[in-house]
Amino acid sequence: MAELLAEPGLVTVAGPGGVGKTRLVAETVRAGARVAWVDAADVSAEDFFAAVATGVGARMGPLDEPLEVIGQRAKDFTVVVLDNCEHVVGSAAAVVEAMRDVRVVVTSQERLRVDGERVVDLGPLDPEAAARLFLERAGIERAGVEPAGIERTGIEPAGIELDDNVDEIVRRLDRMPLAIELAATQASALGVGELRERLDDRLDLLVRGRRTGSARHRTLRAVVEWSFGLLDPAGRTVLVRLSAFAGGFTIAQAEAVVADDVVPRREVAAVLASLVDRSLVVRHGPGRFRLLETIRAYAASLLDDEREELFRRHADVMLDAARRLDREMRGPEQAAAVREFDALLPDLRLAAVRGSPDDLAAAMYRYGYRCQQYEVLAWGLSGTKPDALAAAATHAWGRGDLTAARALASAARTPSDSVHEVLGDVALVSCDPDEALAHYRAMGSEPVHRVSGLVGEALVLAWSGRVPEAVTAASSAVELAAVTGNPSARAEALYGLGEALGDSDPGRALDLLGEAAELAASVDDRLFLGASETAAVAIRSRHGDPFTALREFREVLAMWQRVGNDTLQTAALRNLVVLLVRVGADETAVLVDAALPPADVYPAEQARLDRARAAAAERLGVARVGILKKRGAVLTPALVHDEASRAIDAVLSRMAG
Repeated sequence: MAELLAEPGLVTVAGPGGVGKTRLVAETVRAGARVAWVDAADVSAEDFFAAVATGVGARMGPLDEPLEVIGQRAKDFTVVVLDNCEHVVGSAAAVVEAMRDVRVVVTSQERLRVDGERVVDLGPLDPEAAARLFLERAGIERAGVEPAGIERTGIEPAGIELDDNVDEIVRRLDRMPLAIELAATQASALGVGELRERLDDRLDLLVRGRRTGSARHRTLRAVVEWSFGLLDPAGRTVLVRLSAFAGGFTIAQAEAVVADDVVPRREVAAVLASLVDRSLVVRHGPGRFRLLETIRAYAASLLDDEREELFRRHADVMLDAARRLDREMRGPEQAAAVREFDALLPDLRLAAVRGSPDDLAAAMYRYGYRCQQYEVLAWGLSGTKPDALAAAATHAWGRGDLTAARALASAARTPSDSVHEVLGDVALVSCDPDEALAHYRAMGSEPVHRVSGLVGEALVLAWSGRVPEAVTAASSAVELAAVTGNPSARAEALYGLGEALGDSDPGRALDLLGEAAELAASVDDRLFLGASETAAVAIRSRHGDPFTALREFREVLAMWQRVGNDTLQTAALRNLVVLLVRVGADETAVLVDAALPPADVYPAEQARLDRARAAAAERLGVARVGILKKRGAVLTPALVHDEASRAIDAVLSRMAG
């Protein structure tokens, strides 16, 4: 497998379900520095292109060709893995065709049948390996040798009889790893001989299933049905109800969703522990558990009339978790809150469908905005609560639709700090300082919100040329943020002070922005990580070595493209126009300038742009500028990014040469 991946091209790992395709690929590529992994298991054919685009960090504009953009972004990775593609073979083949110069690994029950495809046909384990796997998973000694890392179970080896029973069990399970692992969970309870006898009835079902359709799903379904059959009523009930979760869950969350008069809360933990012992539920990090995918799918198929009530409880649990994490997002433990939000996203998505996306969007506004999670912010689009409307408005703001952002936020009957924040941000980028100041100064229901208001105020003042007032506001933000202990608030405040000092004390400004970027990165605050790095590059382009600024600019542009914030990417590109003219890349500067949407800018920035445009026009001539403007006006955002990146590389190469 590793040898096949030494060269670009497609490698398809094909084989029946449960044979270990995903595990093989994961072990092979895990040491890679840049691996994009797209799990298509729950993705429809209609959504496949979007899932791959997300996986490789591609963002499509309205005029972009999806496959072309995906193919370009895929080149940034050493390996792209498209996992579980048997139900989207046609779409996967089209995507692979677009990734001609990329190392691509596809796992599927069937090959894609495209040109240049190299296939690894993964079959069952050999008899010895299958028996060894069963013994290790069951914790059983064989021939006096105890498996490494396995706790003693009390089952002692029984020589030839044990070997015969194990060999028969794994043979009848087709020597498929997942089926073997599930079977082994019952060995300590039943004994191997009894297990073999009980397996006989199930094997008849396995054989019949294999004659009529997909071997992987029928084999796994049969093993799962058999495993369910060995559970007592409480175990079956709990396992079926746990299928309401899409990902990991805590014991407390399981209790809140599962417990009722049939299975009292006090019994859930014990039942859950027994399911873990049977490997029907697996540990998923400290204090967290999850169902195997196949177990969950089977359990969900057994839900009956309680489905709606179960889903309602699950949505309530997720909303409670989101509200708790939102509070933690504003304190010293923000990093842990962000990690938990990230881990809960699969279940939060389900809750947005099953419950109230309005409430979830309101609870997740700060997470969505600071971590630039536009999917989460979009949950507020149908909302009415102030913070949900703020989330929806921030989604529109990030997408560059300031009119929609203003309308959504203004629809809030009682403006919250979040509403004031987004309205302030809209006014800030619209060059309306009076309105921006009014909204930012209205923020203050709690310290971290006041920090944001002070920073917004500092930006308005700094960009309006009122630098001493800006420094005062930003300094107050730094002091208040330190008291909160919140990393995002501290990063935001340092960023604001860095922006305020950008022209009067660029050295100190760069130190502040560097510290802000480090703090923001520690909590995955992509908003102020990007803002700080963008500001630092802009300051270096005005006051330092332009070639150092160019090297850093490429990373800044890639980051904004990756998170999908069109508004801040456009602002960064305006700074790049000035820098490109400074280093003599006039043609690309004119192209990029013409491609950017019309925008109001503050006087100082307008003066820099005017000087750059005049310098480029003087060197290129009016006719050439006119031609370049026509070309630039039809460039897509992806092509603008590519043109800018090529110009940066060309200039750096020329200087290095």
